[in-house]
Amino acid sequence: MRRTILEVLQHKTVEVGDCLEWTGYCNKKTPATSVGGKGIAVRALVAKRIGWNIEGKMVTNKCGNHLCVKPEHLVMMTKSKFHAHVTKTKVDHTALARVIKLSAAVRQRSKLTLEQAQAIRHHPGPERLIAKEFGVCKATVSRIRTGKQWKDYGMFTQLWTS
Repeated sequence: MRRTILEVLQHKTVEVGDCLEWTGYCNKKTPATSVGGKGIAVRALVAKRIGWNIEGKMVTNKCGNHLCVKPEHLVMMTKSKFHAHVTKTKVDHTALARVIKLSAAVRQRSKLTLEQAQAIRHHPGPERLIAKEFGVCKATVSRIRTGKQWKDYGMFTQLWTS
């Protein structure tokens, strides 16, 4: 029995943070699959399924995670605008996605939640008292406040909206 395109997409994706990451085949770091024996970029397939006319356009994402195929994260642009944008920002999306994925895996085993880490980052008190309040060591509070731990990847979203 053949599966529908939607079933294939659901079967080959996993939620990582706010993203829906493709776990299947990638062609030159781009999520890809085959439909009727022909290769197609997964983001283009998703864009077509949600009704976008992508003729002559590129479908990429605004979250910076090159494996993300979540419809809400997709953006369509001309090839020249895309290449100009990539040249201007010079963000290594592969490395960023790897870091985000690793960070998400580490966070799942963490004593803290993202909300607690954000509260620590913006807490005005001394590190010693914050550490006691959240049940972590002072060094953890310091690493969160300096951005060495529990990094905020929201800044990379801004790159795609400018």
